[in-house]
Amino acid sequence: MSSNLDTDCWEGYGRSPFVWIITGPMIGALGINLIFLVNIIRILVTKMKTSSTFEIVQIRRAMKSHCSFVSAAGHNPPAVLCQPSRRQ
Repeated sequence: MSSNLDTDCWEGYGRSPFVWIITGPMIGALGINLIFLVNIIRILVTKMKTSSTFEIVQIRRAMKSHCSFVSAAGHNPPAVLCQPSRRQ
């Protein structure tokens, strides 16, 4: 925030044609992280289907709780991509 100006320093950047310089890498990083997450979960599930020891049962419970937590709290990065309108 600027101390000398009446406007915020990032105000109006969403209307700039160069906004993709900032938001493009953010969206790309989110997509790449999602691909890695899906592949890791896929590999873990295929390895855990072969055995059913007590440790595997605990890992399955932890994965279920982790997935529910991520689905509840993991929607913050897309919210950062939006610039809310300023009410005056």
